[in-house]
Amino acid sequence: MTHLQVLGICLLWIVNGVSSQSVCAGTENRLSSLFGQEQQYQQLQKMYVNCEIVMGNLEITNINANRNLTFLRVGTKGFPL
Repeated sequence: MTHLQVLGICLLWIVNGVSSQSVCAGTENRLSSLFGQEQQYQQLQKMYVNCEIVMGNLEITNINANRNLTFLRVGTKGFPL
């Protein structure tokens, strides 16, 4: 079996494993202090509410400690930042 075939099988396995879950795109430095704190929080909610898997980085920046972040109970395929 070639490396390409193994990669294809792995990708199919991953897609089948997450197909029953809500998948959202992660970010790459898109959310780092571009907004005020309220706008930052609203953007996080918009992106990740009802999300179960984040494909990429999960950036949590510029958020007050007293905010309700329970909507971020997700798994990530990148890094939590």
